[in-house]
Amino acid sequence: MELDVNGYLVKPVTPDKLKTSIATARAGAVRINFQKYSGVVIPA
Repeated sequence: MELDVNGYLVKPVTPDKLKTSIATARAGAVRINFQKYSGVVIPA
């Protein structure tokens, strides 16, 4: 949630579903404010 994730894919992913998901994500893409996420810790 801290990274504004707004979708997910359930395995197994078909090539068509992956292409559609990527196209949808790219259509809604916005500029990323890296300062906003600078303090988010991503577990290793």
